[in-house]
Amino acid sequence: MHTPFEVIGGEGVGYLGATLVDDGSDAVTLTFSDFLPGRSFDFIVDVDDHLADSDLGQAYVTGREIEGAQVNADMVTENGRRA
Repeated sequence: MHTPFEVIGGEGVGYLGATLVDDGSDAVTLTFSDFLPGRSFDFIVDVDDHLADSDLGQAYVTGREIEGAQVNADMVTENGRRA
């Protein structure tokens, strides 16, 4: 069952919104107006299983199905500077 993107924390970062995260999506763009060093932002998002021989079927992602997963963040300032 698809679990929608949901913000669960991150006061003081100026969260402005996110691109639509449909079931099967593989990227999301988050927009902030005031995300300074030392601040954090927490969210929940559905993670899809793509293995044919999953431990608990394709409804749950566990152990070896998520091991080695990566998140890449590309921080871009208003003037286009990247970090």
